[in-house]
Amino acid sequence: MEFPALAVEPNPDIEEAIKLEGPGILLWALEGLRRLRQRGGFDVPDSVEAATEAYRRSNDIAAEFVADMGIESNPDSLCPASVLIRAYNTWRRVHGYSPVSERSAATDWKRLGFEKVRRGNGQNYCVSPAVGEIRSKAARYAV
Repeated sequence: MEFPALAVEPNPDIEEAIKLEGPGILLWALEGLRRLRQRGGFDVPDSVEAATEAYRRSNDIAAEFVADMGIESNPDSLCPASVLIRAYNTWRRVHGYSPVSERSAATDWKRLGFEKVRRGNGQNYCVSPAVGEIRSKAARYAV
């Protein structure tokens, strides 16, 4: 989060000023606490909520992979879990992240709304694009 530059110079005598104004500062703080309790919580500015969401998105590696690969939840399309995790770990390595276990990736996929089903020879995720396209997209990252 970015903070604006202060337009005032620091006060070297601030410690002494606080000692002199201590009782007034305490009353001011208690009045603020009373208003906060009356309101039921903090009013978070839109700019802070937007900055928080941007920070959250920029630190969601699994969501970044999904967006980059164009992967979406799709109940009519299956991708073997092994293919998805292999593509994910290839992508992670190329982008400077350590590979993750299938269990860790499964937690991310669940959080992102991808359904895991057992069909055919094992575990699959209901996602599109189709498995061949995920493999070819992942191949562009292979080194």
